Amino acid sequence: MSDQKAKAYINMNGALRAMEYLCELDSEAKAFIKEFNIVIQFSVKNGPAARLIFKDGRCVFERGKGKSNIKLYFPSPGHFNKMMDGKANPVILKGFTKIGFLTKNFTYLSKRLEYFLKPAGESMNQPVYKEINTILTFLTAFNSLAEIGMHDPIGQEIMRHDRKGVFCASIAGTGYSVKLKMSKGQIAPVGSSEGAPEMHLDFKDIDKANDLLNGKSDFISAIGFGDVKISGYMPLMQSVELLVPRVAMYLK
Repeated sequence: MSDQKAKAYINMNGALRAMEYLCELDSEAKAFIKEFNIVIQFSVKNGPAARLIFKDGRCVFERGKGKSNIKLYFPSPGHFNKMMDGKANPVILKGFTKIGFLTKNFTYLSKRLEYFLKPAGESMNQPVYKEINTILTFLTAFNSLAEIGMHDPIGQEIMRHDRKGVFCASIAGTGYSVKLKMSKGQIAPVGSSEGAPEMHLDFKDIDKANDLLNGKSDFISAIGFGDVKISGYMPLMQSVELLVPRVAMYLK
């Protein structure tokens, strides 16, 4: 069973955050935002808050609150989750004159993100599509691990173990990775300046990562065939292995 508050944190800091990566990876989305100069604030009562900053041809995701042109408020985590599922609308606290941006431009980007995260038909047979899908799925899933560990009841129990260090997951040849700093009761994403990780999980290539992320293979088989390499402080990997199934449940 999923928890609405935990799901809101995953939707905010995992799924919505993927908008930043979409605008880096997808040439169509990158060209679409080229002239944008606008900041959208998302705030959930008793839940997460974050901003999407569109400026200088980039989209940047930032946790927390700050200056914005549009403020979107959600009275409950469940309301935000329904919005992410396309079943509810936000409360607009600021930016009424910019509603057109939300209904047209932001809606387009949201559908573009959904297009890459939810494959249909023969889309996975296209190399460029498959690469973008794999990287977005990888980043969404591994960024969500921190939210599972901090906000999901079972994830919180997993994080009670005294396992301390920095875990890093990556896909070889893409330049993309996720680093998580872990300690007893705590797990949070960190930047590249955090230092050398104590634990590494490296996917061999896009194809192998795609197979595992889409359930076509499992970690044990992937490790046995050399499709995934793990090294370092193994207790951190034990925590990750327990958290991963919870991510799949929330993001399905």
